[in-house]
Parts: sequence; structure tokens; C-alpha cells
Amino acid sequence: MLLPRASTRDPNAQALADELLPMTFYDFSQCLFIVLGTFVVVGRVTPYVLLSLLPLGAAFWYLRHYFVTSSREVKRLVRKDAARRQ
Repeated sequence: MLLPRASTRDPNAQALADELLPMTFYDFSQCLFIVLGTFVVVGRVTPYVLLSLLPLGAAFWYLRHYFVTSSREVKRLVRKDAARRQ
């Protein structure tokens, strides 16, 4: 994992990150289990709802790929334009 330069130079920033990481991981895992539990309950009560997740998941994956690619291209064009102006 690449760390920002500020955290590699400042030991206090690294200590703060080390201190906050366990709590952040705990919050993430708690939210993940709540969401997974919700899917399990909904799937048990009305299993047909889970079928709608397949096209929604595919649409999400496609849109995410499209916008990440577009964002990367826009950033590249902005950097290229800024370099040309100098």
C-alpha cells in the first residue's frame, strides 16, 4: 500500500494512523455484517428480491467501470493541459 508522504515523514501522523486503524476496521466489519445480515433476512423472507440483485449488481459494475475510466481520462487530460500551459 502506498502511503502519502506526510505520514512517512511525520512519526506522529503514523502513530495516529496506527491508533485509528483498529477502530476503523471494527466499524467496517460491523457495517459489513449488518448489510450481510440484511441480505440474509430479506433473502429468507422474499427470495425473489435476491434475483433483482443480479442485474443491479451488473449495472453497478458497468457504471463503476465507466466512471472510473472516465475520471482517469479527465485527470490525464487536465495534467496534459496544465503541462502544456507552462
